[in-house]
Amino acid sequence: MKRFFYTVTVLATLGLSSCKDFLETTPDDFVTPANYYRNEEEVNAALAGVYDILGRNQTYGRTLWWELDVADQFFDNRSNAIVDFSLNNYDATDTKVAGLWQSLYLGINRANMLLENLDKADMPQDAKTKVLGQAKFLRAYYYFLLVTNWGDVPLRLNATASVKEVNIPKTPSRTIYDFIVREMEEAEAMVEVTGTKNTGGTTVIYKFNHAGRVTNTIVQGILARVNLKMAGAPLNDRSRYSEVIKWATKVKESGLHSLNPSYKQIFINHMQDRYDLQYRESMWEAEFASAGPGLAYEEGSLGVTGGIPTGDPEIGYSYGIIQILKSHYDLYPISGTRTLVRTNVTPATITVEDSRDTRRDWNIAPFYYSGKDSIAYSKDQIYNRKNGKWRRIYQTALPKNTNSSPANFPILRYADVLLMLAEAENAVNGPTPLAKELVNQVRRRAYAVAPDPTNPAAGTIADVPANLDQDQLLTFIQDERARELFSEGLRKFDLIRWGEYLEVMRALSNQIAVSAPSGYGYAGRAATNVTEKHLLLPIPTGETTLNSAIVQNSGW
Repeated sequence: MKRFFYTVTVLATLGLSSCKDFLETTPDDFVTPANYYRNEEEVNAALAGVYDILGRNQTYGRTLWWELDVADQFFDNRSNAIVDFSLNNYDATDTKVAGLWQSLYLGINRANMLLENLDKADMPQDAKTKVLGQAKFLRAYYYFLLVTNWGDVPLRLNATASVKEVNIPKTPSRTIYDFIVREMEEAEAMVEVTGTKNTGGTTVIYKFNHAGRVTNTIVQGILARVNLKMAGAPLNDRSRYSEVIKWATKVKESGLHSLNPSYKQIFINHMQDRYDLQYRESMWEAEFASAGPGLAYEEGSLGVTGGIPTGDPEIGYSYGIIQILKSHYDLYPISGTRTLVRTNVTPATITVEDSRDTRRDWNIAPFYYSGKDSIAYSKDQIYNRKNGKWRRIYQTALPKNTNSSPANFPILRYADVLLMLAEAENAVNGPTPLAKELVNQVRRRAYAVAPDPTNPAAGTIADVPANLDQDQLLTFIQDERARELFSEGLRKFDLIRWGEYLEVMRALSNQIAVSAPSGYGYAGRAATNVTEKHLLLPIPTGETTLNSAIVQNSGW
C-alpha cells in the first residue's frame, strides 16, 4: 500500500528512510528556515519529517514494543545474553535507551521548527490548520512517550538554534502531562475529521485509505490513553477517569471504527501491507515499507525478531527471539474453574466453559517449523512456544528480507479504546452493565460467538461473569488487556500505571523458578533483575554529560 517511493540517492542526501503513504515529499533535516517552508509542498515535506520518528528502529520499529515492554508475557530466548535492555539489566550508557531518547527529541525539534515557520508558507489556511494540528499532536505524543518512560524531562518548545542550547533542567511530569492534554485537545479540533455519517447513521464516508495520518478519532483515542495514565501511577489523579470516558466515548459514538470479526486478520493485514478500510479497527499505524532493488525504504521488525523461527526464505526468515511464559499462556483457560487473584482484592472463582479463545493459538504459535513443515508442540511444551502474532508466511511483499519486514505497527486499535472505556467506566461507576458489555464485545470476537437474538439476556460463553464486584472486574479487565493487546507495547505501561509492575515481576520470577523446565531458568532474568529504579529509564549518559542542568533519575 505504500505508493510513494524515493531513490537511495535522495534518501541518503536527506538522512531519512521513511515512506509515508500519504506524503509524496521527503523530509529534510538540513534546511534553513529563511529559504524553506515557502509553500505547501515544503510544509508537507517538513511534516513527513515529524511523522518519520514513528517508524524508526529506536521507536516502533522495535524498541517500544519489544525491549521496553518487558512484562509477564514473554522472554528473550538468547540464553547466553546477560546484559540487555529486554532483560532489565542495563544502565545509562545503553544505546537503546539513548536511541529512544534522541529519536523522540529529534521529532520534537522537527515539530518545533515546523510550528515556528508554518505561518510564512503560501498555502490555503485550511490546509495550514490541519498541518498545525498534526504537528502539535505529534509533538505532544512524543512528550507522552518521554514522560511515561522517564518521568520529569526537559520541556523544549522552541527549535534548537545553537549547539550551546544544552543546559535545560527537567520540568515536573505533572506540568508536562498538562501540556500534553492541552496540546492534544487543541489539535483535535484542527486535524482532519476521519469521516462523516449520513442522517440515518448507517453510511460512513472516509477521507483516507490508510491508517498513517492523524485524524480526530486518533487524537480522541490517544487522549483516552493519556488520561488513563494520569489516573494511575505515578500521578494517581482519579479525576482523569471521567476524561477517559469522555474521549473514548467520542471514538465509540463516531461510528467510524468497529472490531474486525477476525482477530487474526488484523495482523495478517499488517503482514500483507493492507489497510482495513471496512472496519478500521487498526486506527493508527506506524508505517513501514518494503525494500526493493535500488530503493531504500524503512522496514520494521514484526515477524522477524519475534515470529515463528525459520530459515526458509519462502516462509520468511525469523529469529524467533520472543518466547512465551507460562504465566501468559495460562491467561487463556481451559474448561473448569479459574480464580482471579490480585493483591488486596478478594479472589473470585469463575466458571470457564470449553475455551474457544482464538487469540491463544494466534498470539502463541502452537507449532514450529521443520523445513517447510509445521510440527505441533505437545501440550506440555509451553516455554518452547513463540510469539505468533505477526507471521511472515502471510507477507506478500518480495523479497522477504532477512532482518526486517514491511509490516505496519498498530499504535492504537479500537479494541483498546473499548477496554479503556470499560476500565474507566468501572472506576467511576462500578461494574455496570455498560462496563461489562464493552469487555464482552472484545471477548465475543475472540470466541467467535454472538448472543442468541431470541434471548440476548442469556449471554454467551465469552461474557464477563455476572457476579464480579468493582475490584474483581478490574482484575478481569487487566487480564483481558493482556490477552487482547499482547505484544503491542502496552503491558509494562499498564502494569506500571496500575502500580503492580514490581509485584507482578517478582511473582513471575518465583513462578519460573518453580515451573520452568530444566534449561529454561533464564526465562526469569528480566523478572529477577527488576528493582524500583526500573519504573523509569535512566537519563542517557550523553544527555547528562552535555546538560549540566539535568539530574539523573533515582537509582541510576
